[in-house]
Amino acid sequence: MLRLLKGQSQMLFVLLTSLDEVCGGFLDQPIQYDTGKYCGTGECFLFSWNATESIDDTRDTMFDEDLEDHTDLNIVGKFKVFPSTGINQYYFYCDETGFNFGSE
Repeated sequence: MLRLLKGQSQMLFVLLTSLDEVCGGFLDQPIQYDTGKYCGTGECFLFSWNATESIDDTRDTMFDEDLEDHTDLNIVGKFKVFPSTGINQYYFYCDETGFNFGSE
């Protein structure tokens, strides 16, 4: 799979857990799996989505203004975004054993 992804400029990872939870992350640069170094910038982020929470519970998310302006928007569940804290530059790491978002 890594060979197929090499050279792609931006990626959105979406994972479905065994508990039917959805989470993932956005990588703003090509994967560098053969360098042994982290890649990405402060534009990278993680997210989670909980389909069991109601639309009324989504008012504290980043889509608050969108929900007010688009009454036909059909979002079910709660979407949360976790942006970079800026504490370090460990955004995304990948090698032959797997990948991770975040610190060492």
